[in-house]
Amino acid sequence: MRGLGPDQVLVLINGKRRHKTGPVNVNGAFGRGSVGTDMTTIPSNSIARIEILRDGAAAQYGSDAIAGVTNIVLKNTVNELHVDVNTGANFTSEHGPDKNVDGEKLSL
Repeated sequence: MRGLGPDQVLVLINGKRRHKTGPVNVNGAFGRGSVGTDMTTIPSNSIARIEILRDGAAAQYGSDAIAGVTNIVLKNTVNELHVDVNTGANFTSEHGPDKNVDGEKLSL
């Protein structure tokens, strides 16, 4: 946000501060050595909504939020099973313009 490094954005989970990650990104990465919050550790199925605070966020949350605040609100449901299934398949044709069937070349 605002062209600043990823460590300047404060990330909140249900209004509580989220810790930064351990790895440091240096060569060619955005932020050049700054350490941001790893958003991939939050399961996308558990997110109810995402709130973005920009102007005045530093005044409310301090210098950690100089580039803004991202508050991720999680779902409140418990003891429920939610399953998402994604499938895919690739098929290739055995019979095509360049395929031989029983020693004979097919042409379309």
